[in-house]
Amino acid sequence: MKLTNAEIASTVGALNKLTGMKWPVTTSLEIVKLAGKLQVPLSEMGIVRQGLVRTYGITVEKDGMGTTIKSDIKGKEAENVLKYMAEVGKLGEIVTEVKVGKKIKLPRKVEGKPLQIEPSILIALEKFIEVA
Repeated sequence: MKLTNAEIASTVGALNKLTGMKWPVTTSLEIVKLAGKLQVPLSEMGIVRQGLVRTYGITVEKDGMGTTIKSDIKGKEAENVLKYMAEVGKLGEIVTEVKVGKKIKLPRKVEGKPLQIEPSILIALEKFIEVA
């Protein structure tokens, strides 16, 4: 399956939310396998992004949501942030081939309760899952 790097990043984020939920063992294994297949390209994107941070001298801050660009930037650093963001945009558009197999079938009920998943997760995973 051909995916953009941006799609891979959003898919991994959504998969991380699924891994925190209870599933039948076969569904759990399928989710973990898919996450594993996407980790390599995600890691490669992270390495390139770190290189861009160094190249453009961007100051980043870590918070509860991850790493963000420092908010009080001025002058040359502000110009470099725009260049950095343009490069990150190009990185997100690059297409990667990932072998994923068939869609993961999520059960309609888990432990006797109706399946409840946020729509944003379903949207991010629509290429990879179906509710059976």
